[in-house]
Amino acid sequence: MGTFTRSFRSRSDVVAHRGINPVPPTKHSKLACCFGLLLVMHCLIHYSVALCRTRLHRPDRKLNDASKRSKKWTGEEMKTKRTNRSSPNYETFLSGSHNVVRNSEESNQQQVIILAGPHKTASSSIQYNLMRWFGDTNDTLGLQKRWSFDSPIKIFQEEGCVSALRYPYQVFYWLVQAILENPTKCRSNELTGEIIYTREEMLELYTRRFRESWSRGKSIIIATEAIDTANSIQYAGTSNELLLKLLQLLPSSSTGYGSRRFYEKTTAVIMYRSPRIQQLQSMWFQHTKDKRNQNLTFSQYLGKIRSNLNMLNPLDSFNLAKQFLILGAQVILIDMSGIKAAQEDISCVVGCKILEGHCRGNDCNATFTRLNAANYSGRDRKMDVSNENLIKINEAIKLYDCQHYPWLNDNKDLIIMYPFDLQSHLSWCQEQPQQRMMYLSNLTTEEARRVLVLAIDKIITSD
Repeated sequence: MGTFTRSFRSRSDVVAHRGINPVPPTKHSKLACCFGLLLVMHCLIHYSVALCRTRLHRPDRKLNDASKRSKKWTGEEMKTKRTNRSSPNYETFLSGSHNVVRNSEESNQQQVIILAGPHKTASSSIQYNLMRWFGDTNDTLGLQKRWSFDSPIKIFQEEGCVSALRYPYQVFYWLVQAILENPTKCRSNELTGEIIYTREEMLELYTRRFRESWSRGKSIIIATEAIDTANSIQYAGTSNELLLKLLQLLPSSSTGYGSRRFYEKTTAVIMYRSPRIQQLQSMWFQHTKDKRNQNLTFSQYLGKIRSNLNMLNPLDSFNLAKQFLILGAQVILIDMSGIKAAQEDISCVVGCKILEGHCRGNDCNATFTRLNAANYSGRDRKMDVSNENLIKINEAIKLYDCQHYPWLNDNKDLIIMYPFDLQSHLSWCQEQPQQRMMYLSNLTTEEARRVLVLAIDKIITSD
């Protein structure tokens, strides 16, 4: 059977083949051709414009860009769910029937989940339960087939790293410390012992584990509250150096390391704790566990913040969410007060709703996670700030958080789970005078923290 071939010939070849003498083009015919081409281009342009207008005004499109910009300072209903897909309601999130990870049609594809804390939001309890789930030989929740919570912890333990033996569930804390170029934690003695692995060697071990897990088709889980260091003042106003270095350690099967496209496969899970003053009190209690600070009163602790504004890093959940969103990652912001109101456990929310484990209702085979709301009890003798002023400080922190509201509002890559106090907080930000909100949104991180510290100082001195 012969093959069919098509030869592409010029017009002069065709007319010569047909025995026709080609007529040389005249000046008028050239002008006519040019006019015809211009007419075709004109029609195509008009068609393209009409098509774009049709798409911009589709009935299912809620807001165009202009209305989004104007909406930030109006009293319209605030939208915090993603606008590029159906918005599940509060009850849907509680039931766990909605896949909250980016794009439900991609839920079975590999991805990276970063449980980013911040400090004093039950992070240690979540990490402890993750170790139990991934150490379960029966894989009760069915997480081990799809996910990897792998790290060099066993290597560190076998080689005698003291901290690895004492706090095995906090092993990703060391990863952040190594990225920050802090002294290595892998020593034979906690502070001054012999260095077993340098920070460069530790980073190589972590990277190797990530690659091995990814090559086996596993999605990766990283969990450490140390990531709230990304809230530090030195990272403000720039592409966040800490988060960039962390993301560049992670593998991608299609786009290589450190590509923006791979950031879009990354979901950061960030906790929001309220009342806001409780997280600040918990930070103070943690600070007094150090023997050097065990007699520190609450007002004295607040005074120390004045000279080290980075002590407020754990309090800045909104800013941490913003930093991940800037890099193109999806962010899930979990309102811990909503979990408490639903009488659920925060570790089970992670295991059942985020990681989609095989749970029986809200039972995830976890050691119950204390929300740590009263972990400063018994220290009342050092609480030298009145309840009335604690409420005022809480309001000052809420106003500080409002500086990020214009950026977070209606962001398509932000999902809020269990909205409760957080929802009223965002609505409260929206109700603030426009001039105040514009002032706050124009402040740098350092300036905003100084304003907060001054406000707290004024409240305390009124006691």
